[in-house]
Amino acid sequence: MDVPIPAFVVDVGSLTTRVGYAGDDSPWQMLPSYVGVPTDGSSASSPGDGFRFPLSFSEKRTDLAVSPCLYPSFSSLLPTYSLHEDVFEHIVRSAISRCLPPHASSPDSNVGEDSLADCPVLLSEPNLHCRALREKMAAIAFEKLDVPALYIAPRALLACFAVGRSGGLVVDLGAASLSIAPVVDGFCLHREAGEWPIAGDFLDQLLSCVLTRHNLPVLPLFATHKKLPAAPALSRLAGSSASANGSSAASFAARRRAVLDWSGVDPSFLRLSQAAALRSMRESFCQVFLGEGGGFGGDGSSESLPNGVHGASLGEKTQKCPMRPLQLPGKEAAKTGQTPGRDSRAFLPSRWLTMLAPSGAAGRDLPGTAALLGATQHALELPDGTRLRGDELANTIPEVLFHPQAILHPLENEPWMQPAVKSFRGLTEEIHEVASRVDAEARKEIFNGIVLAGGGAATPGLYERLSRELARESSITMGMKWRLLALPTLFERRVSTWVGGSVLASMAAFQSLWCSREEYDEHGPSIVERKCY
Repeated sequence: MDVPIPAFVVDVGSLTTRVGYAGDDSPWQMLPSYVGVPTDGSSASSPGDGFRFPLSFSEKRTDLAVSPCLYPSFSSLLPTYSLHEDVFEHIVRSAISRCLPPHASSPDSNVGEDSLADCPVLLSEPNLHCRALREKMAAIAFEKLDVPALYIAPRALLACFAVGRSGGLVVDLGAASLSIAPVVDGFCLHREAGEWPIAGDFLDQLLSCVLTRHNLPVLPLFATHKKLPAAPALSRLAGSSASANGSSAASFAARRRAVLDWSGVDPSFLRLSQAAALRSMRESFCQVFLGEGGGFGGDGSSESLPNGVHGASLGEKTQKCPMRPLQLPGKEAAKTGQTPGRDSRAFLPSRWLTMLAPSGAAGRDLPGTAALLGATQHALELPDGTRLRGDELANTIPEVLFHPQAILHPLENEPWMQPAVKSFRGLTEEIHEVASRVDAEARKEIFNGIVLAGGGAATPGLYERLSRELARESSITMGMKWRLLALPTLFERRVSTWVGGSVLASMAAFQSLWCSREEYDEHGPSIVERKCY
């Protein structure tokens, strides 16, 4: 089916959903991949009428639970994706409707209901093939969203198109999972691909464990400390102004106590608000180890690698990476369920974290802290304003991507250490393992385009570090020449899959590959297995 009008590209991830017009450089909308569900038991005419979308965790809500759209479950070594149909329909419809212009001819019409009949949609899907998931997406798109044409493409294939390739080895580091998938001649090899739960959410869980073991509270995002505005100088001269400022301070303290009271918050909302706070802290605190000076070479230089650097052009100079086991203070010393606060006496210092004086306070660090860990300071500020320093921890947490077994060994008995986590051997070893499953004739093609994509690809230093590891160990690429590719900016790497979908859906040669409504009515949902590769 030829599609003469611009199509929409919808990339539904476990954390965010990216939506925009095919042919554009960046998505129009980046929205959360979950909705708020009222907990007051109010009835609605249809399942999606009561949803709250988009949802923000920066404000305390006691009347909402949270339902995700598409999230993997690693109960075994292979993930199982569960799709919440009503949530998926609501998110896709709302996201596309936000990109559509209002109907001038019929201002009273429901844009979300009527306009999608003119909107072809390209959807992304996980790299591990799941026929039931594909057919469920097709049924929702044609029967509920009433789209005229549809195409479903694996995320790895779209990431290759984003860097101008039709083949390669895609390393997609997202929020819920890390996947490594080979793409050959425009086809994603699902059986050879691998997926593990070592991704952004796992690193957030690791940071949460570190804070808890040091007797620090894991505060939600809505409990972020907001400082009281400073009083004007004239208020010191007027008694009435001083009284007003006193009442303002009392009102602020009362509001602060209400924010720290989580008794009425639904557990799902509280958990995701805590995850949002941990994600914000990790992204501003952690960076991949590149050497003592922070550069690529390990000799203190700040030289970075250009995009698409060739393996033969890299030097052999490297520096030993931090691979110390993450030995944390014992569980018996950490208090559980403590009231959030800033009591420095409850803090348990270790080599990983030391407490700093509050921002703007005079004097040295608070007593009872360990010695400073390094020359470069990595300050971590908790939502309640507590300031910590952990130079070595900032490099150790992302080092799990390369040496998980050495670092996570002390934590192997934690309940969140799933079998799939323990089976992960490191990024470079899994790249070698996935490539070894591919036919020898195709290995040259995939090594010539190792694509780094996903939100985790925006971690500072990850691109340079992976380049160094590939250059240091030629056995990873089986002695073949390699090329590491990624989009230039960190934001583009976050939306690599969407950018690739935008490129694919705007190609003239692609327009005959759409699954039309007539074909769906004739063959049913199984048409996507025949036309979407």
